[in-house]
Amino acid sequence: MTTRISPKEWETLSAYLDGQLSANDRIRLERLLTERPEMSVALNDLRRTRDFLRSQPSLRAPRNFTLSPQQAGIRIKERVFVCFSSSKCRIGVSYNSACIGICG
Repeated sequence: MTTRISPKEWETLSAYLDGQLSANDRIRLERLLTERPEMSVALNDLRRTRDFLRSQPSLRAPRNFTLSPQQAGIRIKERVFVCFSSSKCRIGVSYNSACIGICG
């Protein structure tokens, strides 16, 4: 009978390979590896996959894939500017921007 490996167990195996487990968790996992052969097989598969990926050359992306708001279909709202004035001070408030105060 084969037991499936849970997502949490995959995370634990990955953390083990990366040296990110505490001493207690590492001991617990090593005991589990001897008790459940499928966990040991999964660890070896994960190790081989990691080693294969690390052996591949690094490639640069052919271009920048960041989308502008227009390319993403996001409509930009018009800015609204409201001006309050008194004899001594003028304050302008703009949508999506900071307030500007000019006192004279």
